[in-house]
Amino acid sequence: MKKNQAKFLVCIAAIIYLLIIWIARLPTKDYQPEIAVGIVIPFVIEAIAKLLENAAIFKTYLLSQTLYRGYEVRFSVAYLFNIRMDNEYLLIYNPRRQHFQPVGGVYKKFPEANVRLEKLEAKPDDLTGNDDIRKDDLRLFLPMSNAIRFVRWFKSEKDRETSPCREFYEELIRPGILAQQPFLYLSFKKRCTFTTPIQSRESNGRKYKQIQIFDVFDLLPNEEQKQALSQLRLRGHEDIRWASEELIKNGGYSFNPLPATIVMHIGEHTKWVLCPARR
Repeated sequence: MKKNQAKFLVCIAAIIYLLIIWIARLPTKDYQPEIAVGIVIPFVIEAIAKLLENAAIFKTYLLSQTLYRGYEVRFSVAYLFNIRMDNEYLLIYNPRRQHFQPVGGVYKKFPEANVRLEKLEAKPDDLTGNDDIRKDDLRLFLPMSNAIRFVRWFKSEKDRETSPCREFYEELIRPGILAQQPFLYLSFKKRCTFTTPIQSRESNGRKYKQIQIFDVFDLLPNEEQKQALSQLRLRGHEDIRWASEELIKNGGYSFNPLPATIVMHIGEHTKWVLCPARR
């Protein structure tokens, strides 16, 4: 983040400098340079901000069309719930991975998406299985050359799940961790979206590339829901842990005091719930 901010400031300074020189060398003097610069600069700043915001996508596009064009890429597209009480985050146990992670899961596609995905030569993810529970998951393989087209389709929100409510119910309500009545209606807002760089992976001798996309949603609990969450925190539950920001950043390790000790095993992707909120 700081690196991008530094690049942004350098770009702005350089462009302002070049604009001033260019305007000063114009043949006519029937203008005020500071006014011209004042008019142009806001547009320049917005353009650079958009470029930096989409730098990861631009980099992915270049790699997908050149160095990695011949590879297949595995996409895993999921959402995470940021559920926070007193600066601690609610995490739930994943028995398959044997770690704690945010409430959330993989988005589902609707049947109407199949035509579009077939055009992108998408194939079901055979690494995690394709049973009735997982068959519509947005975990899939496709040619790297179609990676950006898939990202564009996902961002369009067409023919796919867009609400994070399903996993909230499946992970917290259905098992009885939280009572259903206070959570019949959920309020939430999207905090951020994070797309990982292209990752190299290998499974059973099969080499492929991987891109993960995470939408992070803030739960906006009402007073009744806050009370229910507070009660859960007080009584505890074997599948629930509350972790501080520092503990999440450290992957579940405590460094105070030294030597480091493991407090809980925390999934690597958990750190994305700490992403800055969108403005």
